[in-house]
Amino acid sequence: MNKKTKNKLYHLFRTKNKVLIIIIPFLFLLIMGSMAYLVLTNSIENEFVIGEVKTEIKNETTNENIYIQNTGNVPIYIRAYITIELEDENQNVLATTPNENTDYNISINNTSNWLKAEDGYYYYQNIVNPNENTDIFINDFIKLKNNVNLNITVQSIQANPKKAVEEAWNVNIINNEINLKENQ
Repeated sequence: MNKKTKNKLYHLFRTKNKVLIIIIPFLFLLIMGSMAYLVLTNSIENEFVIGEVKTEIKNETTNENIYIQNTGNVPIYIRAYITIELEDENQNVLATTPNENTDYNISINNTSNWLKAEDGYYYYQNIVNPNENTDIFINDFIKLKNNVNLNITVQSIQANPKKAVEEAWNVNIINNEINLKENQ
């Protein structure tokens, strides 16, 4: 290799080194600064609690002063359906429909916030907040024959959004109260 070629290579190598000497520390500072920013940046945790819609029928075993409690963690609307059945001696449900005043007596609390609809459901008008109760639903249920059973089916739905309640149950919500539609 001649001296001229060596000289060119020397200058080229020297120029590349200068560029690398400038770029490498800059890249190092950029990377370390980014890492420091990411480490020192505060994060905010978003706590998400799943709404639990849950109810419990109270005093069902005594058949007196029956009401429903919201045991979930969100405000809900409640509706209930009453079924009264006759059983044979082996506790099989009979196809025969029991007769009120002959087989049983029932006193529904008609002075409270319970509304009976044409679909057979009783709708509790107001929102029931967590750990709160409805008004008394059934004052008392008296068996006039031993083979009569009272069954209460409770359905509940989260109060918000109200449109979900209106669509699922075909009711209107006005001022946070259930109002039955005319066809109910």
